[in-house]
Amino acid sequence: MMRQLERMAMLRVIDTLWVNHLTGWTSCARHWPAGLCQRNPLIEYKREAHDMFDSLTANIRRDIVHSIYF
Repeated sequence: MMRQLERMAMLRVIDTLWVNHLTGWTSCARHWPAGLCQRNPLIEYKREAHDMFDSLTANIRRDIVHSIYF
C-alpha cells in the first residue's frame, strides 16, 4: 500500500513539474531574440535547455522528498 502511495505522489509531482517545464519553454521563446545579441543562437539554446533541465530534475527530487516525508 505504501509503495502505491509513493508511486502516485511521484507521478503527481513529475506531471506537475513537467507541465511547468514545457510552459517555461514557451515563455523562454518569447524573450529569446532580444537576449541573443552577438551570441551563437544554437549555443545559447543548448545552454538554456541544459539549465532548464537541471532545474527540472532538481525540483522533481526536492518535491518528491517533500511530498513523501512531510
